[in-house]
Amino acid sequence: AEGDNIQVGQVVAVVKTSKKTATEPSILTPISNKKTAEKKEDTPAINPVSIELEEVIPPHLDTILPDNPSAHHSTKLTNQHFSPLVKSIAKTEGISETELSQIQQTAPSEKLSKDKLLEYIKNKKNTAENTPSTSDVSTSIDPTPSEKKTNKKNTASTNVKTSGSVLSLDTNDVIQPMGRVRKMIADNMSQSKKISPHATSIIEIDMTRIVQWRERNKNKYLEQYGQKITYTPIIIQALAQALTEFPDINISVNEDHIIYKKDINLGMAVAMESGDLIVPVIHNADKLNLHGITSKTNDLSKRARKNKLDPSEIKGGTYTMTNIGTFGNLIGTPIIPQPQVAIMAVGAIVKTPAVIETPEGDTIAIRHMMYASHTFDHRVVDGSLGGMFNFRVKQILESFNEPDLN
Repeated sequence: AEGDNIQVGQVVAVVKTSKKTATEPSILTPISNKKTAEKKEDTPAINPVSIELEEVIPPHLDTILPDNPSAHHSTKLTNQHFSPLVKSIAKTEGISETELSQIQQTAPSEKLSKDKLLEYIKNKKNTAENTPSTSDVSTSIDPTPSEKKTNKKNTASTNVKTSGSVLSLDTNDVIQPMGRVRKMIADNMSQSKKISPHATSIIEIDMTRIVQWRERNKNKYLEQYGQKITYTPIIIQALAQALTEFPDINISVNEDHIIYKKDINLGMAVAMESGDLIVPVIHNADKLNLHGITSKTNDLSKRARKNKLDPSEIKGGTYTMTNIGTFGNLIGTPIIPQPQVAIMAVGAIVKTPAVIETPEGDTIAIRHMMYASHTFDHRVVDGSLGGMFNFRVKQILESFNEPDLN
């Protein structure tokens, strides 16, 4: 079905042929052409395709038999694809390939990773029983006699064992598995915090000049170009310029090597209609003028919300911006999308009393202010570099001088 995760080697379809005679080759022959077997008396025919199986079913196909409980309970799990590193660790720890397959079953949509295997080994050593599958989560709640008599709302709690940990749940709690996108986000965010030591510098930016320019030109821009002009493309343009001046920010890390990126590809976090986040990428943002960035921003944002992006449009980012001001927030500390080394969160633009320096002296005025939080990977970006980059973005935005539209 749409959205399902399919493992390598897993059957996705069985094709019905026009011939049904029992003497003809089985539809599974191309997969198991090296095997010949006698017809199993207790193996029922596959009703949807009206073909009797005449061969021994390959290990990775016996789960497709409908209405055959024995097939599901005796499924062979050894025909899996594991990385050489995983196999090496398993061999050292005395874990069989069948046991590896059982570990894989706890998250069949993912390839068994080194970290997951090591976690399993650790849990196995600390407990007398094997780690149960997350699909085996169960609860057992016995109401007290008084509750049975009074039919009062049950407020008792229960302990649920899942993935080796014990959770305390109330009777009204609901367990719901993560969706595919949310699970990917959770894994990526967790890995990023494990990989990169995060540090954040925060600066306040006077956006008054930009706010006033937008107010003067937003209607003209809509009439002339047929789309709205927001603050996001203006900030992206400033980031692209700053990245050309600070190439040590436009990098990625591979173990003990630093990779300097030639292209400046800016990602922007967008909330989808489902509530999940996705990060479309504006490739070569430094080569585009404000209108070009605006067109790309509006197009990518619109299609991202409806999950209509091409895979190439969410790959290759070298720096990311997230606008938490959309939700009324002022300051945030975002998590770096790997393998990038920095990300900026911009807050809401709000009117604030501020001290203004003038030739006649200092004065207090109402200004449109915004906080920018620059989070960076402290392995390769020192505090001075991260702070200077943030300050340069402030300078570019405060000196904004785009001409008015005619």
